[in-house]
Amino acid sequence: MAGALSQAELQSILEFTVALARKAGELILEGSEAIRASGAVDEKKNSVDLVTEYDVRVEELVKRELSAQYPTFKLCVSSRHSDLLLHPSATCAMPPL
Repeated sequence: MAGALSQAELQSILEFTVALARKAGELILEGSEAIRASGAVDEKKNSVDLVTEYDVRVEELVKRELSAQYPTFKLCVSSRHSDLLLHPSATCAMPPL
């Protein structure tokens, strides 16, 4: 997808990303249910462990599906790759979960 995107291309990207967000949401719900079932709802591994197994799995899902569908797109995950926000090619930003 070189240059400006057409309205049809933008609509296609929107539909793809909404479906991907729904898949990610299902994975987040699965993680939430697993945490509740474990009885560790109010506990963290330690005071700085804010990334869970499910955060990583969702990030991997998004990376895998986005790169398969749009291999030229860049992915900016959270604040780890803030330099990509200024990249001239299409960039998808993924905020922290």
